[in-house]
Amino acid sequence: MLNKIDVKTVNGKDCIIFELNVSKLPSKKIEEWISKNKDILNNFTKSLDAEYIITTKSNKENNVEELKTLTENIKKLRLENIDYYNMIIDLKKKVETTKSIINSVIVNELDDAGKKKYSNAEARQLEFEKRIVGNSEYSNNLQVIKQYEEKAENNRIEIEYFDRMFRYIEISLK
Repeated sequence: MLNKIDVKTVNGKDCIIFELNVSKLPSKKIEEWISKNKDILNNFTKSLDAEYIITTKSNKENNVEELKTLTENIKKLRLENIDYYNMIIDLKKKVETTKSIINSVIVNELDDAGKKKYSNAEARQLEFEKRIVGNSEYSNNLQVIKQYEEKAENNRIEIEYFDRMFRYIEISLK
């Protein structure tokens, strides 16, 4: 029910402003809360040589604030996803470079007689698979790509949820 407490100077007097969230409460409940807490409020503000003001926040004001929050959250998640996708692209380039280097080494490797060690495509492919499994940079990059893809997907799901909430609140304001 109590949404926010603030201190302001009103007409030269310090005032403690208690903002009540009344979006889901009937006015009778609000009046009950005020009368029930009046002594506490009086004693509290008297000890501070201040006065108190009770303000209320309507459902519409709460919804507008919620829309702003949702918009900021969506923006933050979309910017994060842009970063994730850029990192994924960079890591995929590194993965391809690693594969190319390993393939190049295999293709150009010579045996003791000076002939190509892996003369046919099958032999080269088998050797490539052996070497790529043991390459830690390649494995690490694939693992990080997977992590970024998972984070981006989680963000996408959250964005979708926030977007639906935004639409629901937007419709309720009409």
